Amino acid sequence: MLMGVFPREEHPEHPTRKLISDINVLYKQFAEERNYVFLDIGSLMLDKDGILSREIAFDTCHLTEKGYNIWADALHRVLS
Repeated sequence: MLMGVFPREEHPEHPTRKLISDINVLYKQFAEERNYVFLDIGSLMLDKDGILSREIAFDTCHLTEKGYNIWADALHRVLS
């Protein structure tokens, strides 16, 4: 399994978000070429407007307990 890079920065128009999106496109291609599972759960961490809440990542980078629970739930669905 290859995981997508999680979103960073609060707002969707931040340049880092574009970089992460570009990286995840490459990761997805890499995974497909090798028959790996690619799991990108970034959208699960964002609200409907693409905002990364500080409830999910307290400094808009590092996950909170709620963010880790989203990650764990997603992994559980794939691995079980």
